[in-house]
Amino acid sequence: MSAHLRIVAWCLLLGGLWARTTHAEPILSFSDPQNFSNTVQIVRTETFDEFATDTVIGIGSVTLDGIIYTSSNPLGILLVAGIFVTPSPPNSLVNAIPPAAPLTLTFTGGGSTDAISFFLVGVGGIPPSSFRIDVLAAKGERLIETISPGAITNNIFRGFASEEGLLAVAIAPVEVEGSIANFHLDNVSSGVISTTIVPEPSTLVMVGTGVLFSLGYAWRRPGGRSQGATGWAAKSRRSETNPGSLPPALEVSTEMVSHGARARGPTRPAGSPGPLAPGTTAPHKAGREAVVEALIKTTVAAGIPTFP
Repeated sequence: MSAHLRIVAWCLLLGGLWARTTHAEPILSFSDPQNFSNTVQIVRTETFDEFATDTVIGIGSVTLDGIIYTSSNPLGILLVAGIFVTPSPPNSLVNAIPPAAPLTLTFTGGGSTDAISFFLVGVGGIPPSSFRIDVLAAKGERLIETISPGAITNNIFRGFASEEGLLAVAIAPVEVEGSIANFHLDNVSSGVISTTIVPEPSTLVMVGTGVLFSLGYAWRRPGGRSQGATGWAAKSRRSETNPGSLPPALEVSTEMVSHGARARGPTRPAGSPGPLAPGTTAPHKAGREAVVEALIKTTVAAGIPTFP
């Protein structure tokens, strides 16, 4: 096996091992607000109390403190209401019209956060209401929970955290025995919101594989360094039939210099036929080096480890 193929094989092996060690981290779930605040760093908390009660703050969506609240209905009315007793009275956020529409929380700039929490004010009744919470992390990890406040309206805390970052939290009422209930949100807290998303390991491995195979193709294309025994034998036979040519050993040395190796051989007299003189650049060399340099830059930009 040639040297550059061995390098490609080692790179692919190391890339696979690296991908296995960078698997998606689990999403942590919290039902106790004190435990959540002791585990993560809360940067901001939205209480909706800066608005006057019964104020419409958005149609379809609204952005507050870097969090985008989006109704499943583009014409959904997002209302600040003071109907229920909440952890921070008087206000909470409700998707008023149409009622019981799912609500999704995302982050500005398509970003993520390491932690998010809220109090869900579930409207109770008979049969008991139920709500589904769907959490999506940056590397594809998902967590789905179903909670129920019971027959009495209740404040239910939920917090979520992930080192890889959380992209979205969706909250949707669940139909129970033909009945569906609405919900309010209060005290929506989050950690640092970042717009830098880490690519999935599988994506990086695929990019690295493509780059490595491209490097191998550029190295072995016609006129490249890897010529094989047939190329050298042909040059030896040509030197035997051409009295003006260099001896085979000197011609090999000259050819190696023309391809950027460190070997040295005597220089042919000016005007003599035969291979390029030492120090002369072959026409294909600049093109090959340009391709390799561009691929290396692509590799570095993609965050794939390179080898010296």
